[in-house]
Amino acid sequence: MNQATMSFCRVSELKNRRRITKWVDELRDEITALYINGEIIVTSSVCFHNGGEFKVDWKTCQFQCKWHDWRFDIKTGESLSYSLPGRRLQHYPFEIKDDQLVIALPA
Repeated sequence: MNQATMSFCRVSELKNRRRITKWVDELRDEITALYINGEIIVTSSVCFHNGGEFKVDWKTCQFQCKWHDWRFDIKTGESLSYSLPGRRLQHYPFEIKDDQLVIALPA
């Protein structure tokens, strides 16, 4: 990554906990790192419908909004509840350096 970055969490902790969520001021977003089926995904975890909090359905690999039950595919960010062309949860690029998951920040 050639841009500003921040250390988000330890990879070993993420693998143990499976989900780590933090508010990131620089991105103005709540970010969740997930370790799911051997893969790391870093995504926004705020429902863009009305800002609701998500719970994770680990079996279906989906987020479910606690407020209005909207569902999203975790891997793609696409809404599974409604057809919303061009709208999806933001995924964030990351790198792993030593045991740190490092995410890119806006320029």
